[in-house]
Amino acid sequence: MFTDKPARQKSIVLEFNRIKLDDIDKKILQILAKKANVTNKAISRLVKLNPESIRMRIKNLEKQNIILNYRTIIKPLKLNKRLFFIFMNLENKDIKKKKIIESFLIDHNKVTYSSNSVGDYNSINVIFAENLDDFRSILLDLRNYFSDSIVDFTSLPISEIEQHTYYPDGFLE
Repeated sequence: MFTDKPARQKSIVLEFNRIKLDDIDKKILQILAKKANVTNKAISRLVKLNPESIRMRIKNLEKQNIILNYRTIIKPLKLNKRLFFIFMNLENKDIKKKKIIESFLIDHNKVTYSSNSVGDYNSINVIFAENLDDFRSILLDLRNYFSDSIVDFTSLPISEIEQHTYYPDGFLE
């Protein structure tokens, strides 16, 4: 039914939890997204605020859980690593089993990204492997432990990462 009251209430609550950012905070996020280890002094020159104000704004963005982490982005192929997407359609009937699979993926030392989605595949994951045999071993683990819960899956090797950003230009416009 389209007028399901709890779903409507949930969406209203989510709407109220959104945080308004001013143009300076947006600019700080854009700068950090391009180079996370940039100094407050360098940011202050770009946004025309003193470094202490920049520090306080960044601390506030962290406190509000807008900035969650700072990361180094590497080129896996330069280190002889291979990346693969695994798209899976997980059985939704047994929520407990689905949570076990999600925990397995999150805790696996070769899974670099894991998310739930809507569509043909409800689990999207990025795996790094030493080689194709290593990747097959990970797939075999998934099949051996969770074959009863994986309805369908497909994998896709990633040949090169052209761009990787958590905050693309225009994201908050």
